[in-house]
Amino acid sequence: MTSTAIKHLGCPGHLIVARYCRWHRHTQIDGPGGSWRVSTIGNYYVGDQLTTVSGASDDAYFETMAFPTAINGSAQDSGGCGCRPVLDWSGERCRHYATAGEADAGHEAAVADLAARASRSEVTL
Repeated sequence: MTSTAIKHLGCPGHLIVARYCRWHRHTQIDGPGGSWRVSTIGNYYVGDQLTTVSGASDDAYFETMAFPTAINGSAQDSGGCGCRPVLDWSGERCRHYATAGEADAGHEAAVADLAARASRSEVTL
């Protein structure tokens, strides 16, 4: 692999209850310096009640996490969307946000940072 590929995917990239989140972004980054999944979820509803992200502050309705992934292959149960298998679900970074605008900007910042790292020839976690 000589260049960095960034692919935006339509499925949520983390959180077991993501199907209850009404907002999500998911980006796969592959390059010679590594491969990552950046996932942002939010607007998590339990029934009709908007709920904060577990373990976060009272106004944290959105969460961005990044996970190192395998360079090749598809994640189990991905339906062929392009998800790579996650190597460590503990996450390399986790950020919380109050608004969709903040979450969108945070997702873009994480993608830019990890794409720059992925473009390097050495792996740096």
